[in-house]
Amino acid sequence: MDESLTICKKIPANGANRQNNDIKVSVTVLTYNHEKYIRQALDSILMQRTNFSYEALVGDDASHDGTPEILREYAEKYPQIIRLFLRGKNLGASRNAYELTIRARGEYLAALDGDDFWTDPDKLQIQADFLDAHKEFIGCVHDYETVDEEGRSQGKKRISWISEKKIFALKDFKGVVLPGHSLTIMKRNIFKEPQHDYTIVYKAHPMICDRTGALLYLALGSFFRIERSMGAYRRVRKKSGSNLTSTLYLGDEDHLYNDYLYTDRLQNYAESVLQVDGGFEIRKRELFAGVLCRFFLRPSREKFKIIKEMLKNAKCPALYLLFVPYNILKKFYIKFIYK
Repeated sequence: MDESLTICKKIPANGANRQNNDIKVSVTVLTYNHEKYIRQALDSILMQRTNFSYEALVGDDASHDGTPEILREYAEKYPQIIRLFLRGKNLGASRNAYELTIRARGEYLAALDGDDFWTDPDKLQIQADFLDAHKEFIGCVHDYETVDEEGRSQGKKRISWISEKKIFALKDFKGVVLPGHSLTIMKRNIFKEPQHDYTIVYKAHPMICDRTGALLYLALGSFFRIERSMGAYRRVRKKSGSNLTSTLYLGDEDHLYNDYLYTDRLQNYAESVLQVDGGFEIRKRELFAGVLCRFFLRPSREKFKIIKEMLKNAKCPALYLLFVPYNILKKFYIKFIYK
């Protein structure tokens, strides 16, 4: 076994005598340097009131703060629920999530990052009941609030890449839009009997897997949004932050082109394996416009090479160029009007 995937302590979920098929919901929890927040996240899972058994698979990606010690404390205190996985080395968020997901025993999957938390003790019951009653949906989401680094409420702030549609289908994806924030999603566990090679979850991008997961699920069905706020997303926007937004986007000059490469991998997978159209060309034109604008603001030979490469690979280069003014207006709208 790969040393980096070593399980710190094997703890049977929901009691040593439980059978695997007794688990209704599996919650995957990704942690990395979350010592300041992880107790609140775990407590919000443990407070859930359900008439079924659930488990929490917690994967710590080689944190170098006090997170592992806190996780050991919780795993020893709640062995009937928590299954702890401490990585021997950093895998990246996507591989960490994948390794937890393929070990999940529940009929349904939910997720929570170590710096977010749930606010409603009936969240799991409400979503599981909905999926039991509505087989026509592959998953469901709910409303949420945004909090700052200290947990102060910022209300219901809109995020441009998260939809608020009542019913969200593949046509709404457009290569980047999600049916809901990851902390709000409950979905059927398609990983128990995979129809395709789902290692694309971590092979497409080492740190981003929400879009990949959304694509896999939307190829099979639609999501329904429950109009009830049941969780909180912690928005940390600074270079020293511990969440994914801080890690990937702040101070990374190449993040637009890296996003383009990720989008291109997803498009290839969607067309060749899933045989669906995920609307990726729209996203790729948007990213091209962003790269071009950055080139004009700060020209460089490297950026020019990237622009040429993107146009070379475009299905219709003229549309990429025509998209630039539209994208500028869209950015203006999101920044100053879309609240």
